[in-house]
Amino acid sequence: MTLILSLIKTYFIFIIFSLIISLFGYIFIYIFQKHSKKKWNLSLLEYGFISYAVGILIYILISYILSWFKFFNFFTAFLPFIIISLIFLLFLFKKKKIREALPRIRNYLTLNYKEIVINIFILTVIFLFQFLTLWPKISKTSALLSRDSYYWTRQILSLNENGIVNYSEHGSLYPWGFILFCGGNLLISNDFITTYYFMKLACFPFLNFYILVMFSISKRIFKKNVLIFFCLISILSQIFFMYRTLMFLSSSITVLLILISLIILLTETPNYFLCFIIPATFLFNPVYAFYFILALSIFYIIKLINLNRNRILIYKEIIAISSLSIILVIPYVISAFFFYGKDLISLIDSFCRFFEIKNFHRSNSLIETPPNFQSKLFLLNLFNIELYEIQFLLYIGFIFLLPIWSFFLKIETQDDRRKDFIIFLKVGFILTIFILLTPFFFSTIRFFKTFYIRILEAFIPFLILLSGFFFEQVLSKAEKLWGNTKLRFKKVKKWAEKNKFNKNILNLPSLSIILMLVFSLFAYNYSRIHTVTHYYYDDSLVKCCFYINENIEENADIAVYDLNEPSIHSSAIYYLLYRYDLIYYRFNENVTLNEFWAFLQANTIENLIINLSYYTQDFIDDLSSNSSFNLLLGGLTNGEFSLYQIL
Repeated sequence: MTLILSLIKTYFIFIIFSLIISLFGYIFIYIFQKHSKKKWNLSLLEYGFISYAVGILIYILISYILSWFKFFNFFTAFLPFIIISLIFLLFLFKKKKIREALPRIRNYLTLNYKEIVINIFILTVIFLFQFLTLWPKISKTSALLSRDSYYWTRQILSLNENGIVNYSEHGSLYPWGFILFCGGNLLISNDFITTYYFMKLACFPFLNFYILVMFSISKRIFKKNVLIFFCLISILSQIFFMYRTLMFLSSSITVLLILISLIILLTETPNYFLCFIIPATFLFNPVYAFYFILALSIFYIIKLINLNRNRILIYKEIIAISSLSIILVIPYVISAFFFYGKDLISLIDSFCRFFEIKNFHRSNSLIETPPNFQSKLFLLNLFNIELYEIQFLLYIGFIFLLPIWSFFLKIETQDDRRKDFIIFLKVGFILTIFILLTPFFFSTIRFFKTFYIRILEAFIPFLILLSGFFFEQVLSKAEKLWGNTKLRFKKVKKWAEKNKFNKNILNLPSLSIILMLVFSLFAYNYSRIHTVTHYYYDDSLVKCCFYINENIEENADIAVYDLNEPSIHSSAIYYLLYRYDLIYYRFNENVTLNEFWAFLQANTIENLIINLSYYTQDFIDDLSSNSSFNLLLGGLTNGEFSLYQIL
């Protein structure tokens, strides 16, 4: 019940913050449009998504400045956005913009109600698939999915409590964007429990948001609803993407911004609006920003090579995007100089040394092959294929084969925007293949060996949309072939029109659609089964951390069991106890209570987190009978952590 209530609260927080940021961002779009010579002709959703991207960057930049002066709080980083947005709404109302828009919206709803109902149905089905897929994995424990999530939670709690990012702990190489973003969401309710469950459950509203953006893009590209459905369900078929999404890390917001950039390229929105996307991706996750900038650079090189293009306009566009992007990361550069004592050159040098970016050289060994990958891909027994193996082949086919096929398809269009969009998709796909293959041939330690797989999360829509073009061609050719077949063979035509079932279902186009949906559902099922969640901490330990934060005064001395061992990997969960003085301990199982008591007294321990199953029965009996140990939470159940007060 607690998880369900927290999920509802997380949705409320995420939606309210997103609406405020989007409305604030639209103010800038409204000003740009006033001075634009060309009408942008965007849908309401597209306006909202681009406004969100603009608003999120402006919010992050303002939050950077507020954090410098320890002024980051509800009254400086949240309330002003609400007030300015409300004033802008009143301005639009006074200008009769809203009243003029309402009849147009009403007419659109009346004329297109069937299409709207179908779209709502598609989104509802996808959202249900999403919930059914993720909820069992998320709700099986109260722990966060990754160790990194505990670090981010600690930083967000510290920011909202002190009004400043803990820059001395966070370091200069990772911008503060994600901390400021999550902190802003939680300013409306920034208590410990709300913050914790927001970090655990925000993957749900985020993925809804991501699917809505993908819906808007696929709806503009494809005419058939079945292709839109395919693109949306394909998001859930990506194992690495889903695994990263469940963790809700800084990359989650970055991939959303990269997806919104596709709307800018596809619509009449000026391309210089990418200057809002590039800095925002960098301030959230520099690695994904590097991939995005690399793709854009290749894209613009191709545009310049094209002889039919106006190169002067392209150069102006490149200069505008580059210069504005550089200007908009100045707050980060200033913060690096002010807080870390680094100028721009030393900051760039720090990046290079951190990622160990050296001259490329051939690697002597291949990267580690995923478990069972080679055996299932190359040694598959075709005479004894199991369901799991079919799903694996379909999944691999979706990731690689369909986009490769689509890459060579000739997609005819007269719209320059659509041409640019398709070029950018192909650039993203080629870059994805290149980055995935790079570790096989080159060794750039800590970058390609560590981050090469991240390209699958950043550019997953490129693969999906290219696969959509493949199926669009398949359906088009199936319809033509079926039409020609009925014209040439009268018996086939007579059989096809015998009844509604034959006419609507038993025909080549319908069978192609069924095959496509079965293909995507098998890939989805494979992803659902193999999206593995690694929860490193027991529920009882999470409850101990909750109890301490809610009931024990700050700066208390707490002894915590050192979890830095192979079975646990790290003590990241103790990031939640950032307001307390932690003393780590670890004794062997034969320790006596007297020895343990001597340790507690020597360190003036006030509270103790312990798992009694690690110790002998004599130790447990002695501790249970000792009146100096006051049990606050837990018990003697094997495998569970308990919290004691030392009297």
